[in-house]
Amino acid sequence: MKRIAFLCAFLLLSAALCLQASAVGWEDAVAAYVPVLAQYQAAFTGDENALMARESAEDAYRCALYAQRDPRDMIGYSFVDLNRDGIPELVLGTLADEDNAEDQLIFEILTLKDSAPVTVIRGWERFRVQLTANENGVPDAIGYYAEGSSGASNSVYEHGLAGKDMTQWEDAHTLEANYDESGQAIWTLDGAQIAEKQAEALLTAWQKPVMHVLLSSFSAHENERVLGKTDVADGSYYLSASVSRDGPTLNVIIQDTGKRNPSEALRENILSVTVAYADGGLIQQFEYSSSETPRQDTLAALAWMQDMNFDGHRDLVLCTAQGASNEFSVFCLWNPESGRFDPIQTACAFDLEAEQFSDEIVPMELVNYSLIKEENDQRYLCSYEKDGAISHTQRIYRWELSGTAPVLTQVYDVTAHEFSDGDGPVRERLFAFGSQNEKVWDQEYNIRWFYGETAPFADHEDAARTYLLAEPVYKRVANVDWVNLRERDSKQSESLAHLDRGVEVQVLKENCADGWTLVLWDTGKPMVGAWNGTQKEIGYIWHSFLE
Repeated sequence: MKRIAFLCAFLLLSAALCLQASAVGWEDAVAAYVPVLAQYQAAFTGDENALMARESAEDAYRCALYAQRDPRDMIGYSFVDLNRDGIPELVLGTLADEDNAEDQLIFEILTLKDSAPVTVIRGWERFRVQLTANENGVPDAIGYYAEGSSGASNSVYEHGLAGKDMTQWEDAHTLEANYDESGQAIWTLDGAQIAEKQAEALLTAWQKPVMHVLLSSFSAHENERVLGKTDVADGSYYLSASVSRDGPTLNVIIQDTGKRNPSEALRENILSVTVAYADGGLIQQFEYSSSETPRQDTLAALAWMQDMNFDGHRDLVLCTAQGASNEFSVFCLWNPESGRFDPIQTACAFDLEAEQFSDEIVPMELVNYSLIKEENDQRYLCSYEKDGAISHTQRIYRWELSGTAPVLTQVYDVTAHEFSDGDGPVRERLFAFGSQNEKVWDQEYNIRWFYGETAPFADHEDAARTYLLAEPVYKRVANVDWVNLRERDSKQSESLAHLDRGVEVQVLKENCADGWTLVLWDTGKPMVGAWNGTQKEIGYIWHSFLE
């Protein structure tokens, strides 16, 4: 088969057009497929009942285990309108990029009949199913091609076209080759014997360019944001989502109270939050401050639900401000014991200018947040605030085992000072909090170099995360009597220190600028002021001088 990847952008465009033309039908169809996706999710945990209930899910699960992969990362799904009727089919298969479209294996395709999902084709390791395009010379005409075997002396090939009725493929045929003891193939088409040349011609016609189907992994969508929308007519923001797979569905309404908070110049609007069950039963009401309102920002996402602490329950996130570069938000954790959301999370803020925690307890406002879950099951919240194109502050919070209180673990700040000639300094600081509070490093660099050709700023950002999230790796100075710890990734750079043979450094980033290693050196000198620990220097050593 030709190794041609067919990009299915036209599918996404068609799906969007169908969604506009028949939004109810599309949304209802997606909802009808949810139980199927739930069966796959359960099967991927090894649930025997789910594995027995859906053979295709078991096939996918076994395939991933054989490949020593997590099935949630290897298997994905997509809603694709194969026959252009405005109603999507559900396609489940292995993830593959465009250049490796032929490696994509389809496990199952489902359509709807009488509003219920029905399987139209199944694939497995010994029966490879792929979608094809350019059928009959029409670029967006979709078909399928499959090849398999029931034994060493048998090969089976199938082909069909997506038609008006997706419960059965149009112009579907089965080509089979059975080999005798001499190795001679006896070909049959739909049970009737045909000549070998005719069989070869059919295979050539069937083996169209393979269509690459862009699938979303199951793991990628386990914790996506569930958004709501503003009703322009009444000026309220509506959000509806279940708190968990088996939990209740909640309706959340955000409204402007009309009150203003004079003590909050940047978050002056007081908005009300009403949380109720789907049947209308009231759960709770509370207020919060925001610079946004539903009437003023009809297109903005003022609230969403997402599992912030990785406990399997969606939490409520409330937008407090939106700008060109930053999205500010606060959040409330779902409490399964009380059956309601806890109050908005609060914390003692860390004042960067004073380099100390304030005494005031304030709402814990996140900026452009992301969620991090490490392989060792450590869970983090990352907040990343931009101040123009150069300055930014990253705060990382670690979730304790209880999952109810995030603890500030690290602050990484890069601040560009005012300058006129373009060569002024940029200050970089890393603070770490835990059993002891440390200022890990505090250094200044030439701004042209820091944001220059070799992109040291990206290496330094990686280094800050490595210091927190990775197990420390140490190397010693070797092959020379002493070596320079340089400020920059250049032999012409200023030397921060001379390190003798045998001195140990912590490796933060290797292969920087074609051979430099970014390291952290502990000077052994006590910290000045209220900080614990010892003074450290971050800098570069040429890789061959470390072992």
